[in-house]
Amino acid sequence: MHEFKAPKGRPYRKYGNRALLITGAVLVQLLAIFGVYYFYRHPSAASRLLHRSLVSNSVRESSTNGTSSLTHTTTHQQLLVRRASILRQVEEYNRQAAAAAAAAAAKDTPGGVATFATIGGGAGGNLQTLEPIVITPSAASGVVRSSSSSSSSSSSSSGGDSSASTSSDQGAGIIRSVGAGDGSGGSGSSGTGSSSSKIQAGAAGSALVNDDRLGTYVPDPGTFMMSVSDAEVKYPVMAALLKAHSNEKQEIMLALANAVMICQNVTKCWWDGGNILESFLTVLSHSNITNHLIGAMDDETARYLEGRPGVNWFKPDVQIPESLANTREANRVSTIKYTLLQQAIQLGYHTLVTDMDLVYVQNPFDHLYRDADIEASSDGYDATAYGALDSIRDATMGWGGGGLFLRTFTINVGCAYVRATQRAFSLVKRVADSLAKSAAWDQQVFNQELLVLSHGDFASPYASTRIMHHLQFVNSKTFFRASRALYIPGKTSSAPLPVLVHFNYHPDKHKRMVCIMDRYFKGILDACDNFTGGSDPGT
Repeated sequence: MHEFKAPKGRPYRKYGNRALLITGAVLVQLLAIFGVYYFYRHPSAASRLLHRSLVSNSVRESSTNGTSSLTHTTTHQQLLVRRASILRQVEEYNRQAAAAAAAAAAKDTPGGVATFATIGGGAGGNLQTLEPIVITPSAASGVVRSSSSSSSSSSSSSGGDSSASTSSDQGAGIIRSVGAGDGSGGSGSSGTGSSSSKIQAGAAGSALVNDDRLGTYVPDPGTFMMSVSDAEVKYPVMAALLKAHSNEKQEIMLALANAVMICQNVTKCWWDGGNILESFLTVLSHSNITNHLIGAMDDETARYLEGRPGVNWFKPDVQIPESLANTREANRVSTIKYTLLQQAIQLGYHTLVTDMDLVYVQNPFDHLYRDADIEASSDGYDATAYGALDSIRDATMGWGGGGLFLRTFTINVGCAYVRATQRAFSLVKRVADSLAKSAAWDQQVFNQELLVLSHGDFASPYASTRIMHHLQFVNSKTFFRASRALYIPGKTSSAPLPVLVHFNYHPDKHKRMVCIMDRYFKGILDACDNFTGGSDPGT
């Protein structure tokens, strides 16, 4: 048997080095496994490490490149540089706005209060008499409200310093920025106060608008909301109407009506006759929707509504752009609708915009989630109402011929709940500006602005969206065709009680309105059974 002999000189050196290498490799693997496990159990630590690296890279890049262009970017580092550039532009916008407001206050309203709404990218310093304001979040989704208050402070030789603060109404969720005014000193001189409601960006680049944290989103300066106090001065009639008729959550249902809806002349009302306005008034009364406003678009409609008990109506005072003067009536109505909607949002009221060719079987305000900027019904009648993945197969490409895409039906603005947030206002203003330039279908413009993703020079308003359940907020294709077995026959229906039925898919609108009212209001269960699924006989 061979006897092992250690080499002379340094015994076991060869084998000892190999053992050390193996031991080191095992330790490295154990550390790697531990690191993966640690970051898996503590994802925030990994996120902070990655964010710290990206931010340091973006700072170095921004310092060398200067202001980045607002073009399409592909990397996260470039996006961070773009964000920093936008915030710098907004800070400059704030500085100019503050200077202009301070100058106007000093020139035109000595001793008074200059009030304006801005958006800022940091704490910033004072400009002349302006004080920095930090908006404090409130309990509910609130409204930036800028106001002034008088206060006095004693001083031995000079006027009192102007100051500003914010307060938060926990119930209504309204944020008020309060500026001191006319502080009198001991020697008789006075200081001039000023106030501003300011949307500030924090350390992480997040902004706060209407108690709504926006993250990296910065709206186009052309779509900034004015403060509620300024809006109340600019739109006093609308402010009084909304205050008188909204509910305790500052919510209002807004509808517009013209003489066509009364349908005294069948050649005007293309839906084969029937007074849709009268039926809509019946719906409001039956479903106890008291927080409503109906804008009468002409004198005939105003005379029809005048003196009606329980009906809240008004004559809108809105100037129609010259570009739409000779267009279809529907285009002019759309322009007025989005103008009034802008006013309501800036006044701090969440608005449910509604058509009249529908039946609210239940009060819709009892069935809202209120967790998105836009909560709306859909033209969809299945999963495509919310967005359904679909696939394509191009056999001519061989292996690479497959692909996925999203099928989503458009939002129907005939029932859309719009919250009083900056993002919702940006969307509505962009739609209104587009409609003012040229005649178009407002629903198409609305969906283009809301649903098309940011790309190149196009930036989405980033309004968050919730689609109403298509079996609760039901369109007429769902009721009479796509899910007909759920609703018809009425006596054996297994469908849940709908919140509304909207007759957007059928031309005989009023006849179907009446059948829904008979079925759900009067208990005539088979009232809709004989209506066809489509718009033609036999469909």
